[in-house]
Amino acid sequence: MPSLAYFIECFLNLSLGVVASDILEHISPNPLSGIVYLASFPYLASLGQLNTPFDNSLRPGMISADDVALSKNSEVEFVEGLFAQSQALPFSVLSSWIGMSSFQSPNQSVFTTTRPQDPTALIASGQAGLPVLFLQGTDDKTLAGEKTLELLQTMFVNITVNWIEHGSHAAFYDNQTEVVTSLLTFLSRVSVSTQSF
Repeated sequence: MPSLAYFIECFLNLSLGVVASDILEHISPNPLSGIVYLASFPYLASLGQLNTPFDNSLRPGMISADDVALSKNSEVEFVEGLFAQSQALPFSVLSSWIGMSSFQSPNQSVFTTTRPQDPTALIASGQAGLPVLFLQGTDDKTLAGEKTLELLQTMFVNITVNWIEHGSHAAFYDNQTEVVTSLLTFLSRVSVSTQSF
């Protein structure tokens, strides 16, 4: 079984995966040799500028602690919007994802998207050459891919871009082969280094 060191060599941020920023904020020297942004925001403060109208339309319901029906309907619509063809998903997959979203209360949803986070170390590492893979579906309903890429290009000087044609937010599910191939290609060129980024 791979060690923890193996997993921290290259960190995968998925969706609201702003954890690489937390790692670099709190661990020094930088333990990462690369970051993958798979349909992901780079840090919390960027959230508002990178959401799509679809995502913004559902947010009030997803953080509503007063209207249970609105909250649950918003969760279902959000989960269905993550996939290219949610109506074609096996019921077990769709119900599992909707069920997982129910574990997070509206107050927890607010906290996960508004907690304090300092991206200074993330940006400094990016400017020092920390390798990044930006992996994004062209049909992602929740994350504005072009705007996200523009922001990442101001932060990282060593960025690889892979657009997944007709890929959804859940491209790892809908386009598994292409995602895995892209990840393996990136990982094969990113190795543990003594260089600090």
